[in-house]
Amino acid sequence: MKETGDDVLGFRKSKKTEWISEKTWFRLEERRQIKKKLLDYKSLRLKERISKEYSEKDKVVKTSVRRDKRRYI
Repeated sequence: MKETGDDVLGFRKSKKTEWISEKTWFRLEERRQIKKKLLDYKSLRLKERISKEYSEKDKVVKTSVRRDKRRYI
């Protein structure tokens, strides 16, 4: 039944917010990749290092998104 609904109705595409710049989207994608690495590693030392890298990238992304939103408004 779910497969039929997917075939007939399709998937709902999420809107790409117009106020976020391409540069910010690129940074978001980089942050996602770092998060994937963080979840893949088992070693505690590697996790600590990647966690630090992720938190730094997270700060950059948040400031970039805030800046884009202020420019839009």
